[in-house]
Amino acid sequence: MAIVVKGTWWRESNIGAALSTYRAAVIGPNRAIVVGVESGTPAIATANTADLVLSPTVWTSRTPAGTDQLYGVDYAADIDEAVAVGVNAVIETSINQGLNWTGQNLAGAADLFDVVAASGAASRFVAGGFGVIWGRTSGGAWSTRWTGSQQWYGVAYRPGTGWAAVGLSGFVTASPSAANGSFITPYVIGGGVFLASVRANDSIFLAVGSNGAVYRSANPISGSWADVSLGESVALVAVAPLAPDNTWAIADATGRLWLSADNGSTWTEISTVVAYPLAGLANSAVSALATGGNGSVYVTYDDDQPDYVPADTKGPGVVGPAFSANDDMAGDAVSRLITQFRSGRG
Repeated sequence: MAIVVKGTWWRESNIGAALSTYRAAVIGPNRAIVVGVESGTPAIATANTADLVLSPTVWTSRTPAGTDQLYGVDYAADIDEAVAVGVNAVIETSINQGLNWTGQNLAGAADLFDVVAASGAASRFVAGGFGVIWGRTSGGAWSTRWTGSQQWYGVAYRPGTGWAAVGLSGFVTASPSAANGSFITPYVIGGGVFLASVRANDSIFLAVGSNGAVYRSANPISGSWADVSLGESVALVAVAPLAPDNTWAIADATGRLWLSADNGSTWTEISTVVAYPLAGLANSAVSALATGGNGSVYVTYDDDQPDYVPADTKGPGVVGPAFSANDDMAGDAVSRLITQFRSGRG
């Protein structure tokens, strides 16, 4: 058996309308949720998490509560609640993993671009946007946790360290508690490059942005970040840890994907051809999703591919196989076709 590691290949899971973009995703225990915009209005769709390994995966459109397009979504497992954020400080909330949504627009109407859930922490959700960071406790009301002139496009949480936000002109802020007044004075990294996304795993934060910028920090509160950039002039739009074992993925605005197996020290471009520009990444213990233009969703997961064994390899003059299962989708498809023909299902 050939084991294909999650992130080394990506399969098309959904393609939608030409005027739609899924900007963010989250994978819950029962359903995966993607959010974005379609023809200027909010778009939400869900699929059963167990069905992400199926081809095709059935994605079902859901009805948002409001009319403001969406940029970010996350899920707090301990309270079984999903939150999506977007234009005009819209907050959409679901307590059944994306089937139904209720909404509100927070005071000030500043656009929100990302939201992170922190299960078990005092602040269950933190959202960042134009000149503001909002937070909400479990079952409580949203309140401002930071206000200023910076624009925050990504937020992340790491247990034991706290929260970080990154954004325009390379600005970063961080907090151990996400309480009001606890965020440190914003500082600049990367020479002021635009930082579009930040995420954390068990050991580090990774932030990505323009000009192939990738920066790594164990504790953003300290202000220390290491430059682990790609060395390419490309707009990186999303980053996500794929597993607790130091594996990460990065997506760019053209549809390319990069993978790191050493906590971002080195990066390898994945050969998967993605047809549309990407905007978001999400991960669970089993699967990961990449989302983008034309309502596109791509899925990856660990996969066992049976190696091709010729039916008869005995005797002289037998010609061996011209190909076998390998670590890409073509090899996977070939192996599955051979299995179907052998079983009479072809």
